[in-house]
Amino acid sequence: MLGVVSPEQRIHLHCFQGDMEVLRTFLNSFPNTYVGYTHNVDDLSEDAAMALR
Repeated sequence: MLGVVSPEQRIHLHCFQGDMEVLRTFLNSFPNTYVGYTHNVDDLSEDAAMALR
C-alpha cells in the first residue's frame, strides 16, 4: 500500500488478528490506523493477544 496510499489515509483494520510486527508496520506507515478486534478475543493466537495488549 505504500506509495499508492497517502500516509495520512485513515485505515481501519477490522477484526484484526495479526501479530505485533504487522500492527507496528501499519501504525508506523499509517499513523491514522484504527484497530478493531474480533469479539471473540478468547480465541486469539498468543501473538495477536500480545498485539492487543
